[in-house]
Amino acid sequence: METLNDEISDLRLKLSDAKEAADKHRVERDSARLEVDKIQDQLRSLKEEAGQRYEQYSRKIGQSESVMEEKLRSVNHDNERLAEENETLRKQN
Repeated sequence: METLNDEISDLRLKLSDAKEAADKHRVERDSARLEVDKIQDQLRSLKEEAGQRYEQYSRKIGQSESVMEEKLRSVNHDNERLAEENETLRKQN
């Protein structure tokens, strides 16, 4: 009978230890889930920020290209005008 009581006590201790371990793992799992959620939120924020920066950068490049194209057209126009003036002056001399 005493052996049976010892086994029951031993099993109760093991059950208690198992419950404590389960509780510990549950807390760790919940903590890990919170950390994963936090990291996913940070990732979403970084993606949004990167998208916004890309759009700004793309707009700036587009604007710079437009300005450069306009300057190039202006320089080409000036070149053509000066070439015509040069030709006119040659003909006069």
